[in-house]
Amino acid sequence: MKSFERLFPYFLIAGILINANGLLNDILEPDGALYATISKHIALSNDWFNLYGDGHDWLDKPHFPFWMAALSFKLSGINSFAYKFPAFIFWLAGIWFTYKLAAILYEPTSAKVAALIYVFALHGMLNNFDVRAEPYLTTLSIAGIYYFYKATIYQRWRDIVLAALMSACAIMTKGIFVLITIAAGFVIYWILSRQWKQFLNYRWWVMVLLILLFITPELYSLYVQFDLRRFL
Repeated sequence: MKSFERLFPYFLIAGILINANGLLNDILEPDGALYATISKHIALSNDWFNLYGDGHDWLDKPHFPFWMAALSFKLSGINSFAYKFPAFIFWLAGIWFTYKLAAILYEPTSAKVAALIYVFALHGMLNNFDVRAEPYLTTLSIAGIYYFYKATIYQRWRDIVLAALMSACAIMTKGIFVLITIAAGFVIYWILSRQWKQFLNYRWWVMVLLILLFITPELYSLYVQFDLRRFL
């Protein structure tokens, strides 16, 4: 155990460096190049509401990953590194959220093991080389669960607001179904343990309202691109 504690920082740094290699490679076809093209259109046109891919309206994914990449293009220019960098930052944040969640549920050694599993997971590595929505979605989902769990323990409004914000960003990354990933474990646990009062707890309904508030940028963007045109 002592040897693991001693070697943990080296394993962690090695895993991060392996994943960071993806920043130095070109954008991969087909999905990565399509995502980068959509983000490039946002950055060049300053049109943050309409998504265009392959020369037409594009409604396969929500806006959040494209907003992040477009913002990076604005700051660093149009290049492969700028496209991948924000996704890599989100992936790095996922290490911290994984560690913190596991530390609350178990203990520090288990949290370090969980962090290393996250860092060396093949799917995560592939996503850092072929960047799409997954680095954003993974971290936002873990963060939503982390703050949701903290809210159930400490009942602090700060945790409820952060859980709602992370969940909303996850929705704006992949769609409304991500709430199943974030909330299903809590709902099933409440049912199995017969904590029926949790379903009437006003804090969770406030969190639902906050999620609806935080996804308004996505809802407005969809309205502008698709619904608004019906009235023009």
